[in-house]
Amino acid sequence: MHLQKVGIVVMFLLCVFMGSQYGYKKYDQLSRKNTEKEDGWIHKILGDTKKEGWINEDVHIETRKLEGDFIGDEALDQIWILQGKHKKETLLALYENKHNAYQYVSCMEIMGELKAIQPMKMKGIQKDLLVIEEYMNQLLGSFEETTWIKVYDWRTKKVLPVLTLIEEYHAYWNELWDGKKPKKESRWLQMAQKSYIQWENDFYPIVHVVSHQNFSASKDRNQIEMPSEDNFQVEKTREIKREYYWNPNWNAFILGEGIDQKTGGKVAILEDLSDNPFTLVGYEEEMYRIKRASGQMEEVPKNEIISNKMKKDVQVSLNKNKAASSKMKNCLAFYLIT
Repeated sequence: MHLQKVGIVVMFLLCVFMGSQYGYKKYDQLSRKNTEKEDGWIHKILGDTKKEGWINEDVHIETRKLEGDFIGDEALDQIWILQGKHKKETLLALYENKHNAYQYVSCMEIMGELKAIQPMKMKGIQKDLLVIEEYMNQLLGSFEETTWIKVYDWRTKKVLPVLTLIEEYHAYWNELWDGKKPKKESRWLQMAQKSYIQWENDFYPIVHVVSHQNFSASKDRNQIEMPSEDNFQVEKTREIKREYYWNPNWNAFILGEGIDQKTGGKVAILEDLSDNPFTLVGYEEEMYRIKRASGQMEEVPKNEIISNKMKKDVQVSLNKNKAASSKMKNCLAFYLIT
């Protein structure tokens, strides 16, 4: 299964790097019909975003509107959220409030299912960021499913990702895919991660993340179909605690800063790739994802970066014959720490 496992790991890493005032607004009211005024807005938005192909007489496009100071000029801008049954993606279009006249700025597409959305007020930069919860179900093709928390900043008319976290992840594969075990001895394997995320309200906020990862194997062997959750036993677990803080010099949430030994330049450390759960089965990824002063983002070996001390704690344990717990329901993405 080596190639298959590597493929799943790569997909996980791609998942990581591709999102009252602080209460998470669940995006669960998409069934009502648009008003005539909103239908007019739909045509305008699709024209502004060059998505006229969405128009289909047989398909109803549903809309929602989110307000916040996304530009940073103390005016309430509008994000229009469009979903159509003929399209898998969701369209988010930002309109800037110019003296109560709204001008189109830019748009972004959400390829997964938009589960929740909210503005996040940032005292230090005097504007709102956009937070979304996005779910991608690929169980039929890749045997995996992922829920992200993603944070975006509209800066210089463009929307930029400033934080991406895996809230929940599940991947499944069979030992038979390795070709190293006969069918009668092969088991189904599962990799899972559940992250608990806390938002500390400060002038420059801090995001606390605790990720629980576990590797499980099915009790039954020689099973063509993937077994039920209660058939899996946990073999190894890991808990990772880390903090991301907003750094105004980098306009992003980062783990820390460092010096690139090759160039001597300062870099921001955005992600530690060794945190991916497949480390539990020996897939080591001793790399950092960094941001350079130019804005360029890339992945580099850890030993090339002299980093400052980052707040991180990792605990690994073996759990032989312990039953795997069922999938946990998503909780609120951010909790306010006063």
